[in-house]
Amino acid sequence: MAFDAKAMGRVFRDPHQGNLPIPDEKVFIVSWVDYCNKYGMGYALTDGSVGVHFNDSTTLVLSPDKVCVITSSSHSVRLTRILLSHFDYITSRRQGSVYVRKSYTVEVYPEDLKSKVYLLKHFEKYIMDRLYGEYDYTFEDVAREKGMEWVQKYLRMKNVIVFKLSHDVLQVRFSISMVIPSILLTLFRSRCVVQLLRPLQAHPLIAWTTSHPHRQAL
Repeated sequence: MAFDAKAMGRVFRDPHQGNLPIPDEKVFIVSWVDYCNKYGMGYALTDGSVGVHFNDSTTLVLSPDKVCVITSSSHSVRLTRILLSHFDYITSRRQGSVYVRKSYTVEVYPEDLKSKVYLLKHFEKYIMDRLYGEYDYTFEDVAREKGMEWVQKYLRMKNVIVFKLSHDVLQVRFSISMVIPSILLTLFRSRCVVQLLRPLQAHPLIAWTTSHPHRQAL
């Protein structure tokens, strides 16, 4: 429908939009680290949760209820992160059409997840210490112990990486050399909302309905 409208030189108007407000999407990827040559893709979401999409298509997502304690000695004061947290273990069936989620704590979990929990902790430490930034749209949903959002699939190309999140959000991240750094395509009630992320500006999130970028293309 949108392509037909463009071919005719008209602005496409989504019949599902009506006067519904643009949804305020709060959970999306802030930072990630690509270690797919060995383990998988690690990422942190705006709500403070950290996940790893492993190369075998399973996922571990660590909840934001982490505890930091300060330990001191006679020579120095040290800040140490202690993971007293919960995580979800997510597997897929029927070629990714069905997902199964199980919830555990980092202290009690099946033995066959030991190596993945170990890697999850290392991904979490690296991302939160070196990559994660504090912006107006980041927060800590410390009351959430299970049911976290996660990356279902991702696609890497030369100048772009696309993430498909579990709550019907497509996040498109362009290379740093391109003008547009990141776009969220939020699928909401059969319509698409585009949110442009500009972390270094005063208003990092700009929301559009589907008709706006189509109007710009005409």
